[in-house]
Amino acid sequence: MKLFTTGCGITPDLARELRDAGMFSVSVSLDTSDEARHDAGRGYPGAYRAALAAIDTFLATEGLHVGISAVLPRATMQRPDDVERFLAFAASLGVHETWLSEVKPTVAPLWDAALVLTDDERRAIVDLQDRWNARVRGEGRGMAANYLGHFEGAETFGCNAGRKMIYVDPFGDVSPCVFTPFSLGNVRETPLADLVAEMVARFPSRTGAS
Repeated sequence: MKLFTTGCGITPDLARELRDAGMFSVSVSLDTSDEARHDAGRGYPGAYRAALAAIDTFLATEGLHVGISAVLPRATMQRPDDVERFLAFAASLGVHETWLSEVKPTVAPLWDAALVLTDDERRAIVDLQDRWNARVRGEGRGMAANYLGHFEGAETFGCNAGRKMIYVDPFGDVSPCVFTPFSLGNVRETPLADLVAEMVARFPSRTGAS
């Protein structure tokens, strides 16, 4: 089980309780190294400091794999040097990995082609991830970088929604992934295994279909 959190409300006791309940990995949302911009984007004064405090708390909790989840605007993703500077900032916090994703319009009323990366722009971030991780492997230490557009690119695994990943929201609703805004049921009403079985049937892989 992996938790994605803004970090607000995290205490050492809660971090230990989450670990003891089966959480092995946690990603704290942090979209910029600039405090004012992060707070404005989250609509909550103090969100930046809460995120940094949560990172420190999780890192101090034995047995947890701690990362950052960053959703970056297209303007940033179009500049790999800016993305690399953000990765360097994240690494300075001592986390084990950073997950990068771009802003995604996920429902028709919010569709805006100007937000969507071109394939060349996506591949530039793919190349950045490969260079970054090659350097980390060569040095034998450091933070791993993961870009969702690399992981789920057609040249790698493709979309994992409903197959290799599912998303359970804070209210218990289960979706194929965080970017698909519909639910197949709620874990408070239906066993998770049943919901997953239905999801796999609805989202067959190419192997399963053949």
